[in-house]
Amino acid sequence: MEPTRLQQLGALGQSVWYDHLRRALLDSGELDSLVGAGAAGVLSDPENLRRAILAGSEYDQALIRLAGSELEVLQGLVLEDAGNAADRLLPVYEQSQGLDGYLSLWLSPEVAENTQAIVAEASRLTQSLQRPNLMLEIPATPAGLQALRALVADGISVNATLISSIEAYQDAAEAYIQGMSELLESGGEPARVASLADVPTMDEAGLP
Repeated sequence: MEPTRLQQLGALGQSVWYDHLRRALLDSGELDSLVGAGAAGVLSDPENLRRAILAGSEYDQALIRLAGSELEVLQGLVLEDAGNAADRLLPVYEQSQGLDGYLSLWLSPEVAENTQAIVAEASRLTQSLQRPNLMLEIPATPAGLQALRALVADGISVNATLISSIEAYQDAAEAYIQGMSELLESGGEPARVASLADVPTMDEAGLP
């Protein structure tokens, strides 16, 4: 069988990830098809989840099952979708020996400016999901970079987001290196920690 374009890109060393995780992508089998065609990872987006909840019926049954505040319900839906998506991507993770096959999960915007809150939220999600191919999205802000270093030192894979300049990328890279150094000093396993730098396109960055 002739390889798909995604598989051809993969053979050239270019991993293609799918953005905008949602329940319908999982329930319809579309994610399975994308993974089979060569998609190497999935990114989540909180705004897309909110829009999906408000605009359609794909979350109706889950909303009936879950009870609590708006934030608690949203967190419950996120955990369900993230765990399901990570499981679908696990064969890619295992086959690539941890280079691909990640579910990149956002944190609540409410913790974005507080280092301790970011670390606590990231640790909560890691413990709740217990998936080796989970990657957490950490903003490349001053508070986020401190958290990124601490999380990497604790053996948690990270996706540095909101990178708007070369300097911000360098800062994120340095925080990752520092975290890896601390992980090695503590006897951790660096091979289990992956990283991603999410650099926006010109359109996403608002550039002409």
